[in-house]
Amino acid sequence: MSEPDWVALAASLAERFAERAARHDREGSFPHENFAELREAGFMKLTVPRSHGGFELPLSQFVQVQEALAAGDGSTALSLNMHLIRFGAEREASVYPPEWFDELCRGAVEEGKLVNTAATEEGLGSPAGGGIPDTTATPVEGGWVLEGRKTFVTLAPELWYMPVLARLDSPDGGAPDIADFMVLRDDPGVRIDETWDALGMRASGSHDLVLEGVRLGEDRFLGYRNRAKPSPRGRASGVWFALGVAATTTGVARAARDYAVAFARERTPTGLRTISEFPGVRRRVARIDLLLQRNRALIADAATAWETGDDSGMPAADRVAVAKVDALNNAIEAVDEAMRVVGGVGLQKSRPIERYYRDVRAGLHNPPLEDRALEQQHGEQEQRGRRQESHQEGRDRGADDPAQGATDPDEAEEPAALAFPEDVGHERPEDGDHEQVEDADPDEEGAADPHRSGAIGHDPQQHEVDEQVQHEEAVRERHEPPPSPPRDDGGEDRVYEQHGRQRAREEPGDVLDPARHGHLLADGPDHVVRGEDEEEVERRQQHEPALFRTGARQPCGDRAR
Repeated sequence: MSEPDWVALAASLAERFAERAARHDREGSFPHENFAELREAGFMKLTVPRSHGGFELPLSQFVQVQEALAAGDGSTALSLNMHLIRFGAEREASVYPPEWFDELCRGAVEEGKLVNTAATEEGLGSPAGGGIPDTTATPVEGGWVLEGRKTFVTLAPELWYMPVLARLDSPDGGAPDIADFMVLRDDPGVRIDETWDALGMRASGSHDLVLEGVRLGEDRFLGYRNRAKPSPRGRASGVWFALGVAATTTGVARAARDYAVAFARERTPTGLRTISEFPGVRRRVARIDLLLQRNRALIADAATAWETGDDSGMPAADRVAVAKVDALNNAIEAVDEAMRVVGGVGLQKSRPIERYYRDVRAGLHNPPLEDRALEQQHGEQEQRGRRQESHQEGRDRGADDPAQGATDPDEAEEPAALAFPEDVGHERPEDGDHEQVEDADPDEEGAADPHRSGAIGHDPQQHEVDEQVQHEEAVRERHEPPPSPPRDDGGEDRVYEQHGRQRAREEPGDVLDPARHGHLLADGPDHVVRGEDEEEVERRQQHEPALFRTGARQPCGDRAR
């Protein structure tokens, strides 16, 4: 029996989820009925290995499913994401003891039970920052006792398996250990405190998990976090998490795009045609499509690179971080553009685009956070550069002395990795900690020029020459007219205009098709205007000169009102 088309099935379910989304968002309630349908359709075992009875969906298809579901309800998609990534990542890098992974798979396949880690705390923030949790695990006879509170525990209303991050204090006052423990929903002392009342993703059930004297057997100990041996695929959990969030956010932006297009086709100001005919509106829709297509390309590239182990150019782990960071920013811009198409009525609670505007921003606070990812990527690029220089020096020495050029295989370059949720124990730079800049070598390219005006130790004669040149330039600026600005042939705007006009005639939910839209970029801006729509453009230029003014941008939000 062949497997279903999971993306198509997700899109079908998303249509029903969309009908309930407004109510759950308004109430802040958890969509239990959505998860009942997902469970019946087999989505709880989507990423479970085939060896354990699941469908073993690869990462590249998983992100497509996430986008399709999020187009119906972002909260449902984000919540399911937290469950599915546990199995996808575990297939690549083992984190749980075999007996517990077998149990997680059995529960998902046979009973549709859900799993999500409980690691974040109010004081700790994201575990990716490397902090020490306040939640404690105290050894007692026959096991452990857990005390603490966890925040942002998405899926809390339906979770059964909850791996908890806790601190093990050293009896001699030394540095504490950090470990994971398996907590089950029916363990005595486990309580869900329904605290989730947030701006976005209000139906994700990301409540607090309260642990009050929870006694666990020795078999609930899953392992130490700070003693784990690094693995080349050890970042798998962060990779699945980051790309799942990126795809989910893209799905929310896609829903905003579809709503804006449908609105533009129906909105008819008094005495005018529908606003879908306005060039400024069409330009905004084209811009949205460009951003969504960029997201899909970035996410697909990162997923494929990770699956194939392709570290050519930018390492796969860095591509994942780039995809997550850029996709979030692109999606936010796309929804903002959609809001401008709809105009002031988009602020009304009765319209779903107001929810999209809030939901699309939630992913900004999921790791890898933008600043941390960029900082770590910059640091790792410098490290790779230093390692390459060191290896080159070793090879150069080895040409004269083979013994000097030998390289220890244990010192081989490791794959780049960014800060992800499963990374704990790394120190985070505090404000004010800056890298000291060494003095530049004057023989190196880019070193400070000692003759440049203002440089320490500069040549006085050269300084006089520089002052004379500056004086002559100032005189010319006073007597010569300012240069004309470069002529804007409207290349980008024309592409947007042509694409937007075509999109205005198509159905919501379409994506860019190179077979239909490739001509927009094929022969440059002149081809776009001088093609089959030349007469239409000339006619409208005569009757609507203001709309066709070169480079003009239309206040679509005002026109929509």
